[in-house]
Amino acid sequence: MMVHLCPAGSEGASYAMFTTVNNSAYTLSAAISTVMLGIWDVSKETLMSGDVSGMTKLTILTTFIQVSGVLFVKLLPRTKEDLASLHADQYSGSKVGGQAGQESLDEERNARNTTYV
Repeated sequence: MMVHLCPAGSEGASYAMFTTVNNSAYTLSAAISTVMLGIWDVSKETLMSGDVSGMTKLTILTTFIQVSGVLFVKLLPRTKEDLASLHADQYSGSKVGGQAGQESLDEERNARNTTYV
């Protein structure tokens, strides 16, 4: 699906962007999970005493958060034609993002075409 969203000629830049967002999500999730440990008492002493209620609540919360992404699946286009109609919409895309992408492609082309003396 992502291939059809990428403008022609900038597939590599789009892949790099998707990879960067994905990797950033991993880093952010580690920071958020550390903060979430403070919601309920899940210290070693509490768990060793036999009180696992905090761990149970934390497990239920994190499981719900992970599964909540399924709620957004219905927002995805069902067919290639639906995707094409979304892409052709006048409000689709970003003029600023498109311009920035085009400028970076132009700079790359100019760097390759420059002859060094």
